[in-house]
Amino acid sequence: MTLHFSHRQIVCPGDLLAEGDYACGRNVFRVGDRIYSQVLGLAESRKEDGKEVISVIALRGFYFPSKGDKVIGVVTDRSRNKWLVDINAPYVAVLPEEKGEEKEEIRIGDVVVAEIREFVPGSRPVLSLIRDRKTGRKILKKGRLVQMSAAKLPRLVGHRGSMISVIEEKSGCKVVHGSNGYVYIEGDRKAEEVVIEAIRIIEREAHTSGLTDRIAAFIEGRLREGKEAHS
Repeated sequence: MTLHFSHRQIVCPGDLLAEGDYACGRNVFRVGDRIYSQVLGLAESRKEDGKEVISVIALRGFYFPSKGDKVIGVVTDRSRNKWLVDINAPYVAVLPEEKGEEKEEIRIGDVVVAEIREFVPGSRPVLSLIRDRKTGRKILKKGRLVQMSAAKLPRLVGHRGSMISVIEEKSGCKVVHGSNGYVYIEGDRKAEEVVIEAIRIIEREAHTSGLTDRIAAFIEGRLREGKEAHS
C-alpha cells in the first residue's frame, strides 16, 4: 500500500493518490488498485471504521443533483400542479403538488427541505418534501438562509458532524444543511448573525488545520462581546 501525497497536499484532477487496499472517500475514483483525484483540492487520508480512506476536499465546484440527496430549496414560482424550487444548481427543481393540507401552505419565498426523487441530466430534478429531524418541519419559516459553495459543505459539517455540532452547541442555533450548499440557521437573531460570520470563515479557511477550535472560540467571543455591549 502506497500513498503518493502528503497530508492536505494540493492535487489536480487525474493525479494518482494511492495504490493498494484503500477505501474511496469524496471526490476520488478507483481504477484497479489505484485511486485518483476527481477534482482540484486537498488530498487527505484518515481512518474510518478500521479502513484507510482517501478523499479530496474540493477547492471549488458547484452542486450537481443526485437522486436521494437531501437539499434545501427556495420556492420561486407556481405552475399548474407544481412548484418551482431553486436548489442552487444548474437546473430549477420541480416539486409536484400533492393532495394534503401541508402542500397548500407552501408560498412563494418559502424555504423547504426535500429529497431529490428523480433526476436525469438535462431535465429538471423532481423533489419530494421530507421532514427535517432537527426542526421537525418540512417548511422552514423562522430562521435565516445562507448560501455557501457545495464543495466546501463537508468542511462545515466536519468529520462525523464535528464542526456543525460545535457551531450548534456554542451558538444555541439549529443548523440545517442540504447537499446543495444552502444552509438554514434558526435561533436568537444575534446568534444567527454570528453563525453566518462563522460559515464565511469556514469557506475562506476550509483548507487549514485547527479550524474547529478556532470557530468555537470565535462564536464564544462574538456572543460574549454582544452580551457585554448590552450589560
